[in-house]
Amino acid sequence: MNHSSRPHWEMIHTFARARLGILALLLFSFSPLFGQGAEPTFVEFRLKDLGTILIPVTMELQGGVYKSLSDGFSREQGYDVSGDVIFQQKGLNDLKFKEINTYARVMIGTEQGTPGSYEKLTTKLKATPAELRTLGASLKQELVNSFESMGMRLLRWDGASIATVNGRTALKIAYLRQVEDKPPVYVEVYQFHNYDRSHRLTISYRERDAGIWKNSLERTKNSFKITNVR
Repeated sequence: MNHSSRPHWEMIHTFARARLGILALLLFSFSPLFGQGAEPTFVEFRLKDLGTILIPVTMELQGGVYKSLSDGFSREQGYDVSGDVIFQQKGLNDLKFKEINTYARVMIGTEQGTPGSYEKLTTKLKATPAELRTLGASLKQELVNSFESMGMRLLRWDGASIATVNGRTALKIAYLRQVEDKPPVYVEVYQFHNYDRSHRLTISYRERDAGIWKNSLERTKNSFKITNVR
């Protein structure tokens, strides 16, 4: 990895532990953004000790503690939530809509390290094609191994690359996965280095529903702003 300083192979394990206890804190407030009509199309969420992101109004915070916080929300208040922040298609928190015929997720998490264990956020990550192939092969195998224990299959691997998201470079992987006989889901994962921590943004939706979610979630991805620069 041709960074300005030594490579950080810890990123490999970040993706393999995507469902483990990765720490993030959320302090959210609603700031509706309006399209051409009178109805808001996106809501801005403030992520405590991280930054901000725009989420489509067609999505909601996942159930459980998120649901109770969302129900009790007021513009004058915010809430601290520990754990990964997960947004999903609206309606799933209501039991009546458990069979809703679409799927989309936006997940945000932070893994805490030690000073210098990651590149600084301002570093422009770089890698040669050979380095990305080697890294991608390792990440692919990590995914395959983790999927087997969760009853999932990797249908397509789109490789590892360096992407620019809202002015910041990140390691990106993309792939198509499937759970049993359910419709395949397209996934993009972005990992941002921030000196003593790394931030993970995961965007996914059913491949057949790309016409519903792709453009909105592209805007969500490009709105992700890290303001807590270490």
